Amino acid sequence: MSFIYVKNGPKIVLLLEDLSNFNRFGRPPNYEERERILNHLSVCSFMFIAVGSFFYNMVKLYKRPECQRRNIEENLNEKCGIIAPVWFPFNIDYFPVFQLASMCMYTCTVLVTKSALVITYHVYEIAQYIVMRINHLNSMIVKCFDGDYESCRDNLRRCILYHAEIIELAANFDSQFSSCMFCHLTMTAAVCGCLEKQFIDGDKLCAGVHVVGWIIALLLACVAGQRLTDASESISQAIWMSKWYQADLRLKKDILFLLACSQKKLYITVGPFGVLSFELFVSVMKMSYSILCLLTS
Repeated sequence: MSFIYVKNGPKIVLLLEDLSNFNRFGRPPNYEERERILNHLSVCSFMFIAVGSFFYNMVKLYKRPECQRRNIEENLNEKCGIIAPVWFPFNIDYFPVFQLASMCMYTCTVLVTKSALVITYHVYEIAQYIVMRINHLNSMIVKCFDGDYESCRDNLRRCILYHAEIIELAANFDSQFSSCMFCHLTMTAAVCGCLEKQFIDGDKLCAGVHVVGWIIALLLACVAGQRLTDASESISQAIWMSKWYQADLRLKKDILFLLACSQKKLYITVGPFGVLSFELFVSVMKMSYSILCLLTS
């Protein structure tokens, strides 16, 4: 997943440059306010990863004596005090090997969870910027036919070009993140299933914090996809809300063209899974439950 994201990095940068270019159609209304909210959400997401991972590691270290005592009583070989279950071909329960192994596992865990969150939040953020452009287009369409023939024609032409640009941005967005999200959601189902098994086995606090983080990441992606699809369906409603019935007959043919183009839904595909949506969120949760059943059977 991370390799695909890095590989597509230059194209994603170009996509972000296109999203930040407002020379042709202007800046969407309330853009600065929405950008501020997205920036705050970004900070909160990364704080959750940092604090959650640190808390998870500290709890594991705190429970290390209890884990070592259980190993002796039940003749187990669990690596105690490590943030994630791992197997080593040698004994690590002495200084400084344990400290180095614990630090290494903690760093790897933070990097894996952080990369998953970065990709998911990037999908959410880009989807919101495209939705803002769609809402901007809708406001332009509603006011498109206020005026004489010449101004209405220019307004309609501008709306058609804006819509074509949005479709191109959404297609580019989908092509860059489809494979990433396929790997991400496949991994999410497996990770959630394993964490749920860990929760059932008694590690309720740490496993609960961890699984909540993965579910939030999954929900962010699915909300982004659902909002993009819903916003694309609102374009045809904006056309009907406009004063199209007052337009010149010569313009009504172009209105039909715009209405036909607006029937094309915009979405983010997830490989063979389908598209990002609330329905997919439920499907992944069902898949994680199936994995849990296999692990507990």
